[in-house]
Amino acid sequence: MSKRKILFCIENVRQGGISKALESILPLIDANAADVKIFSINQNDGPYQSVFKRHFYRKQNWLLYALSAYYTEHHGVKKAWLIFVKAIGKIIKRLFLRDLLSFALSQEAKRISKEEFDIVIAFSEGIITRFCPEVKAKRRIAWIHLDYERYLSYNNGIDEKDTYASYDSIVIPSNHCSKSFIKVFPQFKEKVVVIPNMVDHNKINKLSQADDELDNRFTSDDSFKIVSVGRICYEKRFFEIPSIVKELKLRNLQFKWYIIGSGSQKETEYLLSQIEKHGVEEDVIMLGAKNNPYPYIRHSQLLACTSLTETFCYAIAEAKALGTPVITTDFGTAYEVMDEEHGIICNLFHFADNIYQLASDRNKYQMLKKQLNSYNNSNRADKLTELLGI
Repeated sequence: MSKRKILFCIENVRQGGISKALESILPLIDANAADVKIFSINQNDGPYQSVFKRHFYRKQNWLLYALSAYYTEHHGVKKAWLIFVKAIGKIIKRLFLRDLLSFALSQEAKRISKEEFDIVIAFSEGIITRFCPEVKAKRRIAWIHLDYERYLSYNNGIDEKDTYASYDSIVIPSNHCSKSFIKVFPQFKEKVVVIPNMVDHNKINKLSQADDELDNRFTSDDSFKIVSVGRICYEKRFFEIPSIVKELKLRNLQFKWYIIGSGSQKETEYLLSQIEKHGVEEDVIMLGAKNNPYPYIRHSQLLACTSLTETFCYAIAEAKALGTPVITTDFGTAYEVMDEEHGIICNLFHFADNIYQLASDRNKYQMLKKQLNSYNNSNRADKLTELLGI
């Protein structure tokens, strides 16, 4: 029996939930049953470039790279070249009413179609979901990593009915987000498959032992440590942390709150302004992005998720795997990732009260640690194997 040829399509290899989800899935696909390739519009700029390198379908298409790369992250000749290509793209769009990136992707789809893949998977929303129907394949799968109703509100109610009609299956990682998608597209209900994201416990536990990678500011702190991990963006709401910290300081709680992650200059500057506004420069420590955040999670007393919304919060699942109690906001999927035996789910306005109680009540804290258990991936892996027919 010949191997199934499977192509995962993504937009980039940056740090984030989509790249992490794909990294977790790849080891679960039997290499004897399937030949897996990855197509990425931008396969150069990001930490997952090295992770996915051996799976890349082909070398980087430099026109696609130039049109999708963030020129603000580059310098010198390369930055000038990226600006030039983007400027040419804008001129072409104005003169010929044709988007150069869409044209380049259409040409790429024709080249990929010559391979005749068994399964093509759109593993991110937006442009990738619209790209994959142009690729010739026996089956197409769309993988949605977000609350679709919220996604529509951010994109002016874009109509993607015809796009999703071209897919055979639509995978969504939570029941909450599945309901959101079906509410918009009830006609696709039978196509929807719920497969929660997976966490590689063995890998996480192994990486968490790398204490030599810890920042000196963290290791020299013997107070109650709180950590938040993720991209600095509006949805994560890290800008709310300084006001919570100020309230806890007024209660004389001895603690430090560490933030691991990076974001745009605008979002980062706003977070810094909030830290300064509330006078908590010594209490909120920004450690920046870390390729390995797990030693920080393992050595922290509490992981705090302040998100407005999450499809699947990896930080929570990873904290559970490492035995670190969690406090999280009550977004829709929070109750699917954890239950209140393993942490606290509450409104953001009650964060300070609950953190104070947990940090002050050693018995309650130890009870949470004892009740923590890890997720079992076996059922999810079986669903994945069934979906791919391998």
